Amino acid sequence: MELSEYNDLLPTLPREEQRAFQTWFVEHQELVSWETFKSQGYRHQVAVKEDIEKHILEVTGKPQQLKLAFMPTTMARTSPFFVMGKQEMKDRPVYQDLIIENAWGRITISGPKLSIYDESVLLALLVLTRKNKTDDFKTNFSELCELMGNARGKNTYAAIAAALKRLTKATIDTELYKLDSAKKEVSRSIIGHIVDEADLESDGGKIRVRLNPSFLTIYAANLTTSLDVAERAKIKGDTAKAAYRFIKTHNPGTVPFGLLTLCHGLNLSVEQPLAEIRKQIKAALAELKRSGHLQSWRVDKTDRVFLTK
Repeated sequence: MELSEYNDLLPTLPREEQRAFQTWFVEHQELVSWETFKSQGYRHQVAVKEDIEKHILEVTGKPQQLKLAFMPTTMARTSPFFVMGKQEMKDRPVYQDLIIENAWGRITISGPKLSIYDESVLLALLVLTRKNKTDDFKTNFSELCELMGNARGKNTYAAIAAALKRLTKATIDTELYKLDSAKKEVSRSIIGHIVDEADLESDGGKIRVRLNPSFLTIYAANLTTSLDVAERAKIKGDTAKAAYRFIKTHNPGTVPFGLLTLCHGLNLSVEQPLAEIRKQIKAALAELKRSGHLQSWRVDKTDRVFLTK
């Protein structure tokens, strides 16, 4: 639905439907039509989740054939990658069972805290996965730098190697809820590392990588289909990179996000002063507008964030 259609239709709806319509427009319109959303009592997640589970069963172990429509978008909204400052990356925390939950299920993360830089390395690997049509392939530091938009050099290669090690250590436990369970009972659990193996040769910079096919099935496939990796590589700030991922999995309109809600979507710490949060968010959105990824944005006096793609 176009923004003009949304603006025309909203005032015509009964007052009790307007809030649900706004929620659908921002969060769910790419998944289900408004009529279906409304007719199902705003509980379309049941039907969506049935498709997710059926699709996962069909494609597990065949990442080159993935055409996921639902779960990856949700998982991209609850990303395991965080906006981190330089000092935090030097003294990186290690998680033990960090839980991120949504309507379809929950992911539990254990291992070193993953940064936006680690996501950049993963995205480069995902491009190569699609290019090579396999989750087990060879590459090198130079090729990864090119895909990431980074300058080649000893320090960069060391940073990529460190990121690969973190990706082999990070474990994600993905639990899908039963379709008809009001108590959020788990019907299936898929546990694994993001990267199963990274074999780095000391001479020549050659790297052999094997990605976890189950991880590809439930999360990673969407990143290479919804994100333009080359465009993302041009973005400078980590907060802006996280915001780019966020807006690619949403359809912003006239309905705003709360400032702290947006921070949670970006995995941006809300423990810092509110003035610093505003500064980071505004700088990130300004960069995305300059690069053409946002048409407009504003943060009002009540910390509501309006985004227009």
